[in-house]
Amino acid sequence: MPRTRSCPLMDRRNLSAVDWALPAAVALTAPVLLFPRPEWMWATLLIPVALLVNAAFRRWPVEPSPLNTSLALLLGMVGVSLWATFSIEFSLGKVAGTLLGAFLFWSVLQVVRDERRLISAAAWFCAGGWAFGVVALGVTRWSGRKFPVLGELGELFPPRFHQLAGLDGGFNPNPVGGTVLLFIPLVLLAAWGFARGRLAAPRFPRLTIAAAGLAGLFLLVVLLISQSRSAWVGLGGGLTLWLALRSRVFRWLAPGALVALVALGVLLLFVHPVPVVADLNAGFDDLAGSIGLEARAELWNRAAYGIQDFPFTGMGMDAFRKVVHVLYPLFLIAPDQDIANAHNLILQTALDVGIPGLVAFLSIWAAAGFLLFRVWRRTERPFRRLLAEGLMCGLAAQFVFQFTDAIPLGAKVGHVWWLAIGLAVALYRLEFGKVRLSLWDTVRIPLLWALISLASISLIGEYFPFGLALAVAGGAYLGWEAVSAGHRS
Repeated sequence: MPRTRSCPLMDRRNLSAVDWALPAAVALTAPVLLFPRPEWMWATLLIPVALLVNAAFRRWPVEPSPLNTSLALLLGMVGVSLWATFSIEFSLGKVAGTLLGAFLFWSVLQVVRDERRLISAAAWFCAGGWAFGVVALGVTRWSGRKFPVLGELGELFPPRFHQLAGLDGGFNPNPVGGTVLLFIPLVLLAAWGFARGRLAAPRFPRLTIAAAGLAGLFLLVVLLISQSRSAWVGLGGGLTLWLALRSRVFRWLAPGALVALVALGVLLLFVHPVPVVADLNAGFDDLAGSIGLEARAELWNRAAYGIQDFPFTGMGMDAFRKVVHVLYPLFLIAPDQDIANAHNLILQTALDVGIPGLVAFLSIWAAAGFLLFRVWRRTERPFRRLLAEGLMCGLAAQFVFQFTDAIPLGAKVGHVWWLAIGLAVALYRLEFGKVRLSLWDTVRIPLLWALISLASISLIGEYFPFGLALAVAGGAYLGWEAVSAGHRS
């Protein structure tokens, strides 16, 4: 019987080349998606070509994962938001940024297929955090008005590249502080792991320990001079989670701290005026151009009106910063001041893509947390455990930060979050094997999403706090269902 020759395109080396088809297409189109213009968008056709290559060789255009259904629902609502926005050109930046983030997520999954690549990806992620801190020193408008001593330190690094498109005089320091939160826990845990001998260092162990430790301290300095009190509180939230994971005592105290944090958030969001807000605000943000806690409470109040008026579709991505001054005038913020966002991730996402988009987005957050916690509990490999721990603490820190600030969907610094989520899913896949939802779960999860969204929207009008709480709880439940369904499959 003649020997059948296998197709050379199916050779292992060629399949390895296919792994890089989508990442290469995303890298080539990233400048267009970061700084989009309608006349440049034809270049993004490279991404569909890469997806067709994936489909030809792997039967799937994108890598299967427990988050794919929620991500598809979120992208669908991003498309719906284009119908609601007052200007597609104005919203294009955040829409293109969200698409870039989603494809970065799938690119990480496509490349990280074994332990060696996972270690390399984690190392590059940490190195990227150091590089981000270096770049931030040269492109951020460091403020000297909150804490003069830190302001003098920030004045040593004036924004030098503000002429670049999209920087508008330099980055705001608050998102910079919120972004470095994703790196700090992992970098410091890596330094601790090398120092304690729990991680195998490369050829020069002392140099590796010093480099990781100095990178962590450098990122802490960047966080400090950002003077973002929201980021400082976020770091405290990440530290609380780390203590809860490491200590049985804190493990019991952590739920209480979480309940207290949620109660404080409800107080700040829905009770206005709030005397404690004014007290906290005094002496900090009474300067022109600042958005202190009292002004944020008013901003959250106007965001609630916007969500009630546009619960199904949202008002369009990035539209709230313009619409608020027209439909919901502010008294504590000047009409010509750019507020950037609603200074709360939950409210901003609902304003951008509606309650259904919020539910899908929160389910991605929740699913990532459940995946990492499952790996942290079950793995016997020190590196995987440390990576899960570092990513969990970083994500928790940034989520706490976004109670009183926001890195909205599609923001330029928000792409770091997508890379972290991709690392989390890749880690889970290596620990538990490939995860694919069954056909029934693929149908059931969108049905649950629709029911949760409709139930939340039905309450938003008259009982706004309860409707929003239902959307948040429903998003967390949907994330749990996605992880559980994938694990059962």
